[in-house]
Amino acid sequence: MSLLAKLVGQRLPLAEIVTARAGVSLVFCWWLLRRAGTPLWGHHRGLLVLRGVLSTITLACFFEAAIRLPLAEATVLLYTNTILIAVLAAIFLGEPLTLRVMGSIALGFAGVIVTTRPAMLFGEGTTLDPVGVLIALISALAAACAQVLIRRLRVDEDAMVVTFYFPLVAVLVAVPMMAANFVVPTGTEWLLLLGIGAAGHVAQVELARGMGGRLPAARASVVLYLQIVFAALWGFLVLTERPGGWTIVGGLLILAGTIFATRREPNTSSAPSS
Repeated sequence: MSLLAKLVGQRLPLAEIVTARAGVSLVFCWWLLRRAGTPLWGHHRGLLVLRGVLSTITLACFFEAAIRLPLAEATVLLYTNTILIAVLAAIFLGEPLTLRVMGSIALGFAGVIVTTRPAMLFGEGTTLDPVGVLIALISALAAACAQVLIRRLRVDEDAMVVTFYFPLVAVLVAVPMMAANFVVPTGTEWLLLLGIGAAGHVAQVELARGMGGRLPAARASVVLYLQIVFAALWGFLVLTERPGGWTIVGGLLILAGTIFATRREPNTSSAPSS
């Protein structure tokens, strides 16, 4: 999804990309909910709307950051949300911060620092667009809040209902903005927009399921660090973006944190599915 958004974002406005991502997902969610006979609006409508708002901010800011920054670096910055997820889950959901989870988060955070190389720690710092970095960090903050809220909602909300509210809110926000500055896509761009919507929908459904009790929120968020590996791979193969040595070291630290987090805790059983 990120790769396609970066490609199509070279010409099309951000609102059109957000509308494509949300529009495809909205149609799929509505159809699946109607087929299953599940009520569309859920039990906690205020929280569901808030989840939609937070996810819309996350999506729009991340797409803009991915357009401004190399794909791998933009994705790395998004995953500063892992630290916030762990803290928010501990405060609001009462989830324990085990030594294994804290260790994996520390490895992931070290990977983020090494990749971004802030000037206060590394002297020269990086040449990343500071506006792009700020936008990516806003996306990370909104994503952390949204993912913890998903965990709370999945206690008594259907996963597809939780997913439905995101594209619903995103379409309501993006369509008026798109209409004000619409650029007609080319044939290839239509395909890219459709791909953004399809890939994003699959990712969102599985995220809601994964955060819904199969793994604690903090540990599940560390698994999501694997997106950085895929972002670097796509950036290299398709965009000829060659990650530097520091980015590779940071990615390896993040990958180590992912592997460490997904190992089974000794003398514990797996969490039951919701």
